[in-house]
Amino acid sequence: MSVDQIITLDNNNDYLLLDETTLDDKKYFYAVGVDKNEDPTNEYVVIEEIKKDGKIFIKKVTDKDMLNLLITLFTMNYTESVDEEA
Repeated sequence: MSVDQIITLDNNNDYLLLDETTLDDKKYFYAVGVDKNEDPTNEYVVIEEIKKDGKIFIKKVTDKDMLNLLITLFTMNYTESVDEEA
């Protein structure tokens, strides 16, 4: 999986991957829901990419402490990218 890719979760909703980060050798993505026209919705999720037996699985992160940590990392990524563009 990679940033700017649209994926479908088990709930049959599509999400655009906005950012990625790695923590403890695990890859996480920050994603926004998109409608049938691929326009963003107001639903955001953090998902974990799990590689097992050569296949890729995804799991929505629900642990509040982990979510807080990952959102902090995604915010830092965003801030750094904005600073580089300025």
